[in-house]
Amino acid sequence: MEKSKRTIAKGPLLVLGGVLLFIALWYLVTWILREYHGNRILPYPHDVLVSLCQMLFGDLAFRTYRAVGWSLARVLIGFSVSFVLAGLLGTLAALYPGVKSFLSFFVAVAKVFPAAAIVLILTCVFFSIQWDTGYLPCILSFLIVFPIVYEAFVKGIGEISPDIRDAMALDVGERSPKGVIYISWPMIAPYIGLSVSQSLGLSLKVTIMSEIMVSSSDHYGLGMEIYLYRLNMDMEDLIAVSLVAVFLILIIDGVTWLIRNRLGVEHKPWFHVGAK
Repeated sequence: MEKSKRTIAKGPLLVLGGVLLFIALWYLVTWILREYHGNRILPYPHDVLVSLCQMLFGDLAFRTYRAVGWSLARVLIGFSVSFVLAGLLGTLAALYPGVKSFLSFFVAVAKVFPAAAIVLILTCVFFSIQWDTGYLPCILSFLIVFPIVYEAFVKGIGEISPDIRDAMALDVGERSPKGVIYISWPMIAPYIGLSVSQSLGLSLKVTIMSEIMVSSSDHYGLGMEIYLYRLNMDMEDLIAVSLVAVFLILIIDGVTWLIRNRLGVEHKPWFHVGAK
């Protein structure tokens, strides 16, 4: 028991040690650049900390939280639409092999097509027809999330044990809306939770990336803030707003981790227990 407690306590200390080592190396690299190369482009960590506090609690707080709100709104729009559509189509694909074959090409392309290329193509299309590019990150978020959630529904429903399938077919019908909503979906909750934990943080990352690439003075978002600070070569604020994005991603990953553990994603789904 005591050994287990020591092991648990050692983990956070090792993480703290890694953070302190990273900060020490950052100080060292900045000092070398300034002393031996006369290059002052990389700020010291304490300068970035001052800018970060200013963004979160000072005069720039409203600007920062507005950017966070817009980025999160784009993520939620793209993620919500993708989750609903992927869940419905994934369910149909699991129940009807013909639907799965029909969607296989689109899902494969969405998985492997470079995200940056998608942004460039869509940006050209939006500009050519004079559409607002502010919602383009929603489309990219949709394309990133869709194959992950889709495959979770397909795999989850496909791995329900034959005994349960037979019981469903006799009671309500395996493919009936009632059987899907009240039996199949609750049983694949671990798969759904895993898809959310895998895709939500990734969705925020690609949203910020696409905001940088389609940045415009008419739009708000963390990506736009990064783009503007980069144009002004304001490295303290550039790194500070990047840290805001990192903290936001960590918060989302933490929330999805709690969901994943709540649903028992790290273990086999409960309906596998006892199945032959």
